[in-house]
This record gives sequence, C-alpha cells and structure tokens, in this order.
Amino acid sequence: MISPSPPYCEDLKCGFCDSNLQLYTVPQREQHYEIHFVHQAGNTNSSTSSELPVKYVVNSHQRKDKKWARKAKSILQPAETDIFWHLADGGDPPPCYTLGLIPLLRQALWKAHSRGELRRAALCYERAVHVSREPWDSMWGCGYRNFLMSCIALMDQPFQKAYSALLSSPVHPSIRNLQCCIEDAWAAGFDEIGAKQLKKLVGTKKWIGTGDLWVAFVFRGIPVELVDFDLRQKNNGPKAVLDWIVNYFTPSVALGTDVNDALSKASPIVTTERMPLVLQYNGHSRTIIGYQINKKGQTCLLTFDPSRVVSAEVRKTAMQCFNFTDSSGSWTTGQKRGASEILSTRIQKCMKPEETNGTESSTTKEVDFKDLLKRFIVDDKAFRSKDQYQILYFPMTNPLTESERLGRKIVTSTKMG
Repeated sequence: MISPSPPYCEDLKCGFCDSNLQLYTVPQREQHYEIHFVHQAGNTNSSTSSELPVKYVVNSHQRKDKKWARKAKSILQPAETDIFWHLADGGDPPPCYTLGLIPLLRQALWKAHSRGELRRAALCYERAVHVSREPWDSMWGCGYRNFLMSCIALMDQPFQKAYSALLSSPVHPSIRNLQCCIEDAWAAGFDEIGAKQLKKLVGTKKWIGTGDLWVAFVFRGIPVELVDFDLRQKNNGPKAVLDWIVNYFTPSVALGTDVNDALSKASPIVTTERMPLVLQYNGHSRTIIGYQINKKGQTCLLTFDPSRVVSAEVRKTAMQCFNFTDSSGSWTTGQKRGASEILSTRIQKCMKPEETNGTESSTTKEVDFKDLLKRFIVDDKAFRSKDQYQILYFPMTNPLTESERLGRKIVTSTKMG
C-alpha cells in the first residue's frame, strides 16, 4: 500500500532559529521576527538562540519561557479557511483557486511546438481549476486539495450532470467535510482496513491518499477506479505509468482507422474531455492534467500540484483568459445561456493560436510561456526513484446504483506490472 505523504515544501529559514517560514505570509513572517526581537529585548543577559521560545529553537535541550512559546504559537497559527468554491457558485473564487490555466497552458504548448521543442501534447477538460495549499493545511493537505480539484471538474462537466448533486449533498465538498464523509463511510461499513488504520480523521491533520478518496467518491455514488503499479521487478522505471497516462489522455481512434494515420492528421496539441486524474506515490500526490512528448520522445506529465502556489502574475493572466463576468465584475453562472458554452467560446477566441495565425492575444502577450510550462511540467526523472504508484481516475459512467455502491465497501484496484 502506498502511504499518503506530506507535500513538497521549499525552505525559507528564519535567521534566528532556522524555522521554516516558507508557508507563512509576509505579515506572519514579520510577526515571527518581532517575537524574536521582543524576547531578546527582555533577556539582556543572553544573546544565544537557546534562550528563544521553545517553538523556534532547533535541537535545543532547554525548555524555557513557555508563556512566550504559547503566545508565539497563537500569533503564528494560520487561520483555517476551509472554503469550497466551484464554477456555478458565483462570486470571486478564493485566492488559492486559479481558473483558466488549461487554455493558458495550451497556448504555451503551441509556442513550444512552434519552436520545435515538442511533438505532441494533450490536456484534460479545459475548465479544470487549480487549488493550492494554504498555510493552515500546507503540511498535510495535498490529498484533500486533489479531492477538491476533482470535485470542481466533476461538478462542472456536462457529460454526467447527476454527479454535481451527488457531490454537493448533503454538504458541499471541503477539507473538513471530506473528513466527515470518510468517517461516515467507515460507520456504514466501507473500508474497514482504512478505518482501523486512521481511527479518527475529523478535525485532525492526518494525511490521506488515493484509497481514501476512492472511498469518499464511491460513498457518494461516483464511479471511480484505482490502478496500482508495482515496478520493483521492472527495469524500465516509470515507463508503464507514463504510458498508461498517455493512453488515458490521448483521444480515442475510431474502429477501422489506422492509428498512425490518425495521429499524423490530428492536431499536435489537443484539449480532451477527460477528467484530471490523481497520481499517488510514496512521497507526494498530484493532480495530472495531461502530458507532453518532447522532441526527443521523452514523456513529461503536466500537473496541478497542490503544494505549489500559482504566482500572482500567472494567476492574473489565467483568470483574464477565463474572464466571464457580469457588469459588477463578479463570477456568474450564465443563467440565460450555459456557462460552459459562453466560457468555451471566449476561451477559444482568446487562446487558440491556429485561429490567430500564431499571434498572441493582448491577454497573454506578456506571458513567458517557456517559464510557464516549467512550473507545471514534471519529467520522468522525478519518478525514477519510486517503484510503486497508484492512479485514481473517473471512467465517467452512470452514477452507481445503490446495490453497486454497497457492493464496493472494500477498496479494490486493478494491478499493473
């Protein structure tokens, strides 16, 4: 079984105590340093870090000034903002939500293709939304954020409209609501093994993996599948995993059609109707939104990594590409005309280079597309040190009947070599 894992986090260390400040906002970092300064001012007999509040001492054997430690903890504890937003909600999306990245990445892929840097690429459902971690869940929330990204796409897609009601009832998805949903599933007899392992989930900071997401989706009646890859006896690294993902995102070819002929005539950059999938391995989990094959034939994955915060510049450009607003400037649901239809039209006009003779729109002309791609691409080198993977994907079949749902109380997966 692949263990859920903490998110990737780069270090930004405090100059006094070596605490990792990467996950704090600028005001929180300022508060952190203020605690050091004030504390030192009140302790003139010592200038060593061993006299600093316990929470910020690295490898210290001293336990001093607990009152200051409690105060520092209360000041620096990130506020919990467990908000779920999706495209039909209206209002502005929370800062950790970024719309419009798929059409923006499509433009970047076209640019790379025009430079001769890649052969072909495929992207998922174009209205997928990136949801990044926040300070309060940054060390444990990747699995939950992947769940939210999946829910947003599933609740918006037009192919199985019943999914939206299933996912929003009795309550909307959110991190804490997901914990409640999983515990409710345990109480109903689902995933007895997982229940014994995790025991309690609600209100905790416990990591969850794709197996737990499978339980939550099945419990709500959403068809979902797991695929396990055990590569410990293989010599070709993660190739089997990458090939599976390429096949998943590659548009199907009609029966009787020559595959090579079809691919040669197909557009090198395509946006598909496929839902994003979740890739779990020992060390991290990410939402996979597509792939690219570069000029050397190397496959790279395109990812929405919940541990990566989208920069303000990229978010602004992506949101402009997804600019569906009313006169008040708020996000709306397209009451008179389907939101999908209107947004699709606007995105196509804004982003498709084949419709603009390769020129950039005013929305994207300032974007460094080469740098943009680097932020969302993961090549096969990142996976070579791992030998076990699990994929969660959505076959987009009809919602589970009650008998089908109750027949899936035990977590099952397809085993691949």
